[in-house]
Amino acid sequence: MDITPIINAAIGLIATIITIVLIPWIKAKVTEAQWNNVMKWANTAVSAAEALKLNGVIEDKFNYVIGYLSSKAAKAGYNIDIDDLKAALEANYQQLKASGVLNTTDQG
Repeated sequence: MDITPIINAAIGLIATIITIVLIPWIKAKVTEAQWNNVMKWANTAVSAAEALKLNGVIEDKFNYVIGYLSSKAAKAGYNIDIDDLKAALEANYQQLKASGVLNTTDQG
């Protein structure tokens, strides 16, 4: 039995929930300009992590991206906690995954 449609529907549902609930909640904690910067950094970091993982440069994409986002936020003087950065990463990852940009066979 092919469960691909079910998995695709679940990914779409998760992305929708993140977009409707989680992102507005985080946005209320930071300025719009800060949030836009974090999302740009997340997009860059997720794409870079995907390429680095495929080339065998890194083992763990998640930790690479969280480290990158933490460093960028600290250097910019943003007061964003790690849970908010993880939420930004997850939102960005789900959007890129749903659009087919990322290799979804390996999530490490």
